[in-house]
Amino acid sequence: MIDRRVKTVFAIGIISMFLIMSRLVHLQVFQGHEYARRAFRSHYRRVEISSARGSIRDRNGSLLAVSLASDSLFADPVQVRNPAILAEALADILPGSADDFYSRLKQTNRRFVWLQRGITPSTAAQIGQINASGLFFRKENRRFYPAGADMAPIIGFTGVDDIGLEGLEAKYNQFLTGIPGEELVAFDALARPYSYESVVLSEPLSGQNLYLTLDKTIQYIAASELRKIMTKESA
Repeated sequence: MIDRRVKTVFAIGIISMFLIMSRLVHLQVFQGHEYARRAFRSHYRRVEISSARGSIRDRNGSLLAVSLASDSLFADPVQVRNPAILAEALADILPGSADDFYSRLKQTNRRFVWLQRGITPSTAAQIGQINASGLFFRKENRRFYPAGADMAPIIGFTGVDDIGLEGLEAKYNQFLTGIPGEELVAFDALARPYSYESVVLSEPLSGQNLYLTLDKTIQYIAASELRKIMTKESA
């Protein structure tokens, strides 16, 4: 009776081991590629590299509009430990209320929320001193207009996404817009990016430069004379 039980247990053990080994072979040989692909996708993500918008210049080559790299701040709400305290700290540095920042930081169903785009290096340094988890910087291009208000009605402006909204910026948007690149970024188990572990898959291509027949100096003189006439007529 005992021998029969021993043989039964032994047989069950052999069959179980055979089934387990068969399953392991199936997973490694027939489905190994699929699981390897899933593991790779969970640790690496394709991230877009923003391209520089083409500049706008006058007939002499003087800059009227140019894009420069700047930091933009975003958060992963899942990693933020105390959104209320962090919101208060951000409100002391950035434009916006603590309530507004808190409403974004508490969205734990999202892994990416913008907090402020196009911030200055000094502001970025202040935020870095907070040393809070869940805050990240991303390089973006910010549009600057060296010619000031005198050329604004002609040049127009772009939005936060670097898309032309008015004037020549809008009319020649497709011409000025570049082609974004792409990089492969490694993330840890908490979905935090390793900034030092990335592979560039394709380099971004800058947009084309637009040269005008206008002369910035002549335009400035004409605008100044117009302001004098308007001031004199309104007096």
